[in-house]
Amino acid sequence: RTSEEKRKSVQEAFINHPTQEKTFFLFRGIRDDLRRKIPWYLSDFLEGLTGHKTHSKVFSATFFLYFACILPAIAMGVVNEENTQGAIGVPQNVLAQAIAGLAYGLLAGQPLVILLTTAPVVIYTKIMFYIASDFGFQFLPF
Repeated sequence: RTSEEKRKSVQEAFINHPTQEKTFFLFRGIRDDLRRKIPWYLSDFLEGLTGHKTHSKVFSATFFLYFACILPAIAMGVVNEENTQGAIGVPQNVLAQAIAGLAYGLLAGQPLVILLTTAPVVIYTKIMFYIASDFGFQFLPF
């Protein structure tokens, strides 16, 4: 098949996909995602807890991810502490990452996704701190 034929077949498949209806339906994508994923939601978690060598696999993955996540959290927490004059520091950063990671892992149905504080988030926090300072607002309630 030529590339033109492949392109047309992909376009036809996309146009004829059930979610590509002409009418508007609020949250259609989320609804369709939930409809597809709910039958396997519990099994995705349980398969990680049963089977051959499960305990060693879980321990090694947890140990690795702990150190893979804690070091950037500490580094970004130090930068946040300097940028916000101590309003947000390492403990707050680690706690926020833990809460967000648990919530995302449970609610998104993807327990292996790693959430980390990144440089754009730190820059955004710094800018918000300076805006709050310039206008005389307290930073954390702001």
